[in-house]
Amino acid sequence: MTFPVSAELTAPDVRYHKSFLACMAEFQAAGPLDGWAAELDLSPLQSPDGFADYVAEQHARRTRGADPADGRVPESSLWWVEGEEFLGRISVRHRLNSALETYGGHIGYAVRPSAQGKGHGTAMLRAILPIAYALGIDDALLTTSPANHASRRVIERSGGRLVREVPGRCYYRLRTVAA
Repeated sequence: MTFPVSAELTAPDVRYHKSFLACMAEFQAAGPLDGWAAELDLSPLQSPDGFADYVAEQHARRTRGADPADGRVPESSLWWVEGEEFLGRISVRHRLNSALETYGGHIGYAVRPSAQGKGHGTAMLRAILPIAYALGIDDALLTTSPANHASRRVIERSGGRLVREVPGRCYYRLRTVAA
């Protein structure tokens, strides 16, 4: 089933502050946080200055070098928005380290709970593929929990193929495309 999606990828921007915080409240209300949402320290993001710092950090991650201390690699994060509404985020890690080869892969994404089941995950993943291709990633690795059926459907609907499954993790490969 497909849904009409009028959202688009955009660079992180402070104008989404209020909507971003509402999204994070939805994630917290939906249950235990995991992945990207669990890694965020939400306290400083409450203030406009703290949120501006967070947005600046998102932009800085594109060009900074790898940081072995925290396992970070260069990463391009984009937000999925509809008008002024923050619906989710997606990131492309420019290269993998050993930790990302096990958990995380090249592309990670999250869709706001109230926007889930409406085609946003699939549309967002398809929209990021030309960006991954432009970064030199031909065959992206994506990982997910075997129990995360929604994420598995998003990956498979976008052309991902399951290449390996181990207890607690599914590994998919997804060909990227030129714009």
